[in-house]
Amino acid sequence: DEDGLSIILVSHDLGVIAGLCDRVIVMYQGRIVETAPTRELLRHPQQAYTRKLIHSQPEMTTPG
Repeated sequence: DEDGLSIILVSHDLGVIAGLCDRVIVMYQGRIVETAPTRELLRHPQQAYTRKLIHSQPEMTTPG
């Protein structure tokens, strides 16, 4: 946004999204169900589908 550029990144991997995006749009069955700044959306999801996406991500653990 600082450079006046935008990208559209389509992914179910919210870890990747969190690392690359300032704002997220969540779609379900071809419709927008939620949009928010990334940190806000990950901390306080408003929609059930968004919560399911967040909780479907495997937790990162250190081997051993």
